[in-house]
Parts: sequence; structure tokens; C-alpha cells
Amino acid sequence: MSDRAAAPPIGDEIRGRLTQEPADADLHVACAQCALQAGRPDIAKARLLRALSISQLSAPLHANLAILSGAPQARRAMRRALALAPAAFPFHANLSAMTAFTADRRVLHGRRALAIDACDPRATLNLALALNEADGIGEAIAILQSATQTYPRSVDLRFTLGGFLVDVGETTRAWRELRCAAALAPRDAGVWLRMARIASDRKSTRLNSSHTDISRMPSSA
Repeated sequence: MSDRAAAPPIGDEIRGRLTQEPADADLHVACAQCALQAGRPDIAKARLLRALSISQLSAPLHANLAILSGAPQARRAMRRALALAPAAFPFHANLSAMTAFTADRRVLHGRRALAIDACDPRATLNLALALNEADGIGEAIAILQSATQTYPRSVDLRFTLGGFLVDVGETTRAWRELRCAAALAPRDAGVWLRMARIASDRKSTRLNSSHTDISRMPSSA
């Protein structure tokens, strides 16, 4: 099957230009974007590889290829992107969220991303998630608490902070964060589900406590 037959529609203008300028890397990138929108990451990856064969020193192309690739190729592509642009915030931020890398490696790049741009909420969230996986939940909570002061309307930050607080047994504080998240995103089912679980756990705890108290009461005999 020809490449044209296998590919999703990419627009007459782009297709026509690509026929006339097959060595234009930007056109192949545009095709990759169209393929992603059509739900064809395989074709998008092929287009990016074609673009890289034309423009091998493009750091963004290597970074985009990493996002679409499996673990070994993703690691190679991101290392290449960082070698070409070691101080590029988006690359470190993306690395901190890529599960193809170990948690410790993601923490390292998360810290570097925040060192470049300390005001990015997504980078903060990525670092916190990586820290949690690297057994650094205490630092993750501290980072998220600070971030919610800067971004009080971030549902993602508050939701994640609430989840981490639940994990360390701080249910009262977790409830406060999740209530804020619910107020900001009242249609977010995930927030309400987590709050329901906290409420259920609290009820179970109270019932268990009551049963314990009853069992300790002296008998009338």
C-alpha cells in the first residue's frame, strides 16, 4: 500500500506542497500533526523520522519523536534533543513526565526544568509526581503546597496534593484541598470520587472506633 493511501487526510494544500517540496522538513512535521489529530501515531512517527532525515540538528524534532516512541528510542531521542539544546525548558519538562525514564531520572529533569522556569505549574506537577514515585512524597507535598499558593486556581495541583495528603494520612488537609478543587471544577468526577473515598474511610474509622469502645465496656454480670 502506498504511503498516500495509508495516510489520513492531511489537507490538499499540505499534500500539494509536499509533492512539490519533498525535502521540506516543516511540511513533514505538519503532516505528522495531522496524523496525530486523526489518531494515527504510527504515521506521525514516520513523518517525524522523515523530517529528521532532512533536518538532523533540530532539537524539537528529536523531542517530538521521543514522545511517540517506545522506551529505548525515546531515551535516545531525548538525549539527542538535550545535547542540541541543553537549556531548553520544554525538553526537561517533557522528560520529567516520560515514563520511559526512571523516577530518579525524571526527578533530575524536573528540577532542571524548574531551575529554568520556576513559575511553570505543569513542571511543578511533573516533578511532584516523579518525587512521589522516587519515595520523596514529603518533598512532593511541600512543592505542591507552595505551588498552590502561586496557582490557587489550579485543579490539577490541588487534586494531586489532596491525593498525596491522603497517602500520608492527612485526611483533614486532603479534604480541604479537594473541596477547593471541587469548587473550581464541579464537573470533575475524579475529584468527587476521591472525596467520597475519604468520607467512606472516615465513616469506617468511626464505626470501628465505636465497636472498640463497646467491646471495652465492662459487662453487667
